[in-house]
Amino acid sequence: PVDGEREGEASAVGRLGRRSHTRVYAMGFQAFLGRVLFSAVFLSAGINKAQELWSNGGVQTMQYMKPKLDALAVQLAGTVGQAAPLATLAQYYQYLLVAACVMEIVGPLMFMLGSDHGARIMALFLAGVTPIMHNFWNAQGMEKMIEMIMFMKVSRTTRTHEATARK
Repeated sequence: PVDGEREGEASAVGRLGRRSHTRVYAMGFQAFLGRVLFSAVFLSAGINKAQELWSNGGVQTMQYMKPKLDALAVQLAGTVGQAAPLATLAQYYQYLLVAACVMEIVGPLMFMLGSDHGARIMALFLAGVTPIMHNFWNAQGMEKMIEMIMFMKVSRTTRTHEATARK
């Protein structure tokens, strides 16, 4: 081995040549940069939610989430056949917000560092949150169209995460 190279690296550099070896590193950097840029969207959303949760208990986010979670509870009650009181369920909504914040921060950080588990966490987050927060089937008019577009975009992203996690 040459100065600082491991045994396998010396032979790989010899086979590929210096120029090809540089391309391999460039591709690795491009993949890392792509992971960072993609994860930044989720990470910034998670940090913003966590800051709001820390500063005022997540009041603004909860105002947005509560009607959607209430609609989910009513739909589940209709499916199961037994209604749970919304007031009882509502006291647990804040825990869902904390779980979402944790998943939106931990998943992207792990994904940026190359962990398949980070991709799985983000896919799980999207699979759980998307049908609740973008429930276009309960909306009317222009809101229905916007929610459907958001649902389809996020569903496509979830499939991309799942494919990445399987590799």
